[in-house]
Amino acid sequence: MNVTTSPIIVLKGRSFDLSSPLVMAIVNATHDSFYPSSRNATPDLLKFRIDEAVSQGADILDIGGCSTRPDASPVPEDEELDRVSLAFSLARSIAGDIPTSVDTFRASVARLAVNDFGCDIINDISAFTLDPELLPTVAQLQRPYILTHSAGIALSNDLFSPDDTPEDLFLSSVLRFFARKIDQLRSTGFNNNVIIDPGFGFSKNLRQNYFLLRNLSLLRCFNEPILVGLSRKSMIYRPLNLTPEQALNGTTALNTLALNNGANILRVHDVAEAIQIRQLYKLTLGK
Repeated sequence: MNVTTSPIIVLKGRSFDLSSPLVMAIVNATHDSFYPSSRNATPDLLKFRIDEAVSQGADILDIGGCSTRPDASPVPEDEELDRVSLAFSLARSIAGDIPTSVDTFRASVARLAVNDFGCDIINDISAFTLDPELLPTVAQLQRPYILTHSAGIALSNDLFSPDDTPEDLFLSSVLRFFARKIDQLRSTGFNNNVIIDPGFGFSKNLRQNYFLLRNLSLLRCFNEPILVGLSRKSMIYRPLNLTPEQALNGTTALNTLALNNGANILRVHDVAEAIQIRQLYKLTLGK
């Protein structure tokens, strides 16, 4: 078992020692996310989802208004702004003391979430490639930034596409990607946490996803928090000939492996089950 000193992250003025992993609840203000049960396209559904996540013990609410499932078409900017505004308004009224994250690749949405609603984290799956204004915006806002290894949502993410890249070259390309992107962030004056997300399911085939999970601990070389988003993804349900609705057991198994390999934050649909994983994992560490 790999146990090392974990990073510290400050959210809502509180320091979180990430030797105790955090659970980030997915709050989709969308109608087309890949997992149908996670779609919360109305105020009532959003309120129910936020209430549920909070009551089950979520540490962070990750709010998004634009689906980034494979081959998704981004919603217009104004529509994403409206969806995010509604979700953040509800989150603030229900649980204003719980840290929040905004899941967006757009600078305007990040600014709205931080400036109007006090959002704590910017979660960008594009690694600031889809909106040229996002990188300077992240530097200006100085909120922890989730940096995802991804070729962007405009590309097809076929988990079974052929790829003959040797595993050592694939891994070195991932490490170089993070080193380069972190250097770009630091060169802009960004001095907050860069949260590393290996981007499971984004522009990777099945073999690459599992190779990256096995070698997740190598990402600790950056001395930053590591977030994993495995929840109900096709790398779980496709090999088992299941659907996303049937992928909870597989999600639990892989999240447990991720914690053992150095993950500090679990981004999940199923908060109660992730809390149980954390409790049992901490017992294995004698905590």
